[in-house]
This record gives sequence, C-alpha cells and structure tokens, in this order.
Amino acid sequence: MQPILLAGPAGSGKNTAARMLAGTFGLAIHRLADPILATLDTPAWQDMMNRLIGEGVDPGTVRRRAKQIVGDAFRTMDRDALVNALVARAESDAPAVVVPDVRLWSEWTRFRTLWPEALLVYCQTPDAIRMQRLRERDGAVLGEDAGQHRTEQEVRLLREFADWVWDNGGPTSETWPRLREWTTSRAGMVPKRITSEVTGPSA
Repeated sequence: MQPILLAGPAGSGKNTAARMLAGTFGLAIHRLADPILATLDTPAWQDMMNRLIGEGVDPGTVRRRAKQIVGDAFRTMDRDALVNALVARAESDAPAVVVPDVRLWSEWTRFRTLWPEALLVYCQTPDAIRMQRLRERDGAVLGEDAGQHRTEQEVRLLREFADWVWDNGGPTSETWPRLREWTTSRAGMVPKRITSEVTGPSA
C-alpha cells in the first residue's frame, strides 16, 4: 500500500477521485488546504468574504481567491509548511492516505522526500468540461486572477512526472473503473467494496 497524491487544475475531479478511493480502499483523506480552510473559517475572514459577496462579487471567485491568498501566506513563511503539517497529521493513517490537492512542484518534491513511496496521479480533464463542472459547483468559472494564479498554472507541469495520468473527461461510470483498476494493480490495494459510481462536486 502506498500514499496516493492527486494533482490537477480546478475542476479536474481530484476531490471526487479522493472520495471514491477512500470509500473503496479505506483510505484516509488528508488535504493540504485544511489549515487554509481553518483560517478562512475565522470571523475576520468570514466577514470580509461576506462583504465582498454582498457587493456582488461571485461567491465561488471570492472563496477561491481567498484560499489562494492564505495559501500564499503560509508558503511565504515556510515553503514546506503545508506538506509538513499534513504528513504530521496523517502519521497514524499512513500509508493508507490520499491527498487530493497537490498543485506545486515544491509540494511534490517535499512529499517525495517524506513519503518516497508515494504515487502521483494527474487528473486530466478537458478545459471545457472543467469549466462546466466549476459552473455547476461554484456557480461560475475561474476568474482571470484565480485562473492565472501559480497553483493553477504550475500544476500542469506535474503531468510529466506523474506515475499515471487519469483521463477524467467522461462520465464517472467510465472513468472511475480505470482509476480503481490502476490503484488495485499499481498501489497494491484491495477494494473493500466495489463502487459503481460516486457523484458529487469535482475539484
């Protein structure tokens, strides 16, 4: 059994894949973004985001840009802070772990240092389908600022170094069996149950 790291731009299906892997193989989901989301749950951030939404800014855009800003602040203080914190939190679950939000080269290299056996799966989804999924989930596609952020640009470089590229451009009933079969053969995992389809928002 090996930890699985999921990479890909917004709307490529990382969170959906993580839920399916967790449900089928009993993996624990640990997100790099957990400290970021905890920060955004504080009253000061909630008040500011609600004010922007009240002024007419798209809620999905507000949340994504806020996550990017707070994430940048963590990385400015310590480039490896989010990865180090995740590995510490996941100690009791490793190696039965799936991480659904690897986006930067520095994150990938740090994981490889701490978890040399980890497998990187790149979620590849056509842009038109990603935008449709984001519109359904967030009510809007990525704004220009959010789309140009380095977490959306640099993540594409990870495709070249992935242990496997998962083509997630079709319905879950077609794409999930491929991911399940690869995980069984490559990561040495045995399904606890067979999941035919899991629906929900993609990321």
